[in-house]
Amino acid sequence: MTTTKSGSNFAVIGLIAGTAAWRWQDSTVLNYTRCNINDRQKWYHFDNSYTSFVCKLNGYDNSRVILRDSACPKGTIKSPDNKNICYQIYADPSNWYAAEQTCQKGNGHLVSIHNSNENSYLLGVVPFDVPGAVDFWTGSFYNSTWKWSDNTPFDFSNWAPGNPQSVSGLCMSEKVRSGYWYSSKCDDNKPFICAVPPANTPRPSCPPNFSYYDVTKKCYQVSNILKGGDASLTNFCV
Repeated sequence: MTTTKSGSNFAVIGLIAGTAAWRWQDSTVLNYTRCNINDRQKWYHFDNSYTSFVCKLNGYDNSRVILRDSACPKGTIKSPDNKNICYQIYADPSNWYAAEQTCQKGNGHLVSIHNSNENSYLLGVVPFDVPGAVDFWTGSFYNSTWKWSDNTPFDFSNWAPGNPQSVSGLCMSEKVRSGYWYSSKCDDNKPFICAVPPANTPRPSCPPNFSYYDVTKKCYQVSNILKGGDASLTNFCV
């Protein structure tokens, strides 16, 4: 059982001594510790002692955490991965520049894609909304390097073999059937997808006496009720 110290007070956290090594009670990876002797907020280990403790709840998955209402605008589709983004699909073809302007009028941008899940998800919604579509505009364009119009990092790609060409006047489209990306002339007319914010950006609402921490997306409660022993603490935090 491990505690963290603030001033002269201690609070039990979920680090326990396993058979071969220290481990977290919730089975997450132990990739950070504070056991340096010179650290004023270092961690200490205690046997089954009575002290205050800290509980953690999952801010998105735990059933006791309630998401405030945040409907996507009418006619849009919620994005995957719990992102606060709604997809607006436009079936009428437009060139890339006009498409981006349309998205900006809705306080958004042409869609940016940052992982394979998002890429595949778009393939599932476009054919349904735009029958016969071959490809559609995304928010990527070439200007010395490939970028997203919403200025998010270009941290994922799914280029088709032989792509991209890297010259001015090219923008990126995604094929509906394969999900591959192609460099296309920005002046070409294609259907497009905007990524727009929800009507109200959601924020998790924690149970009473818990506080939400944006960095970890968890709800925390510091209890002054003295509890002793690992089993007692585990049952209290469930």
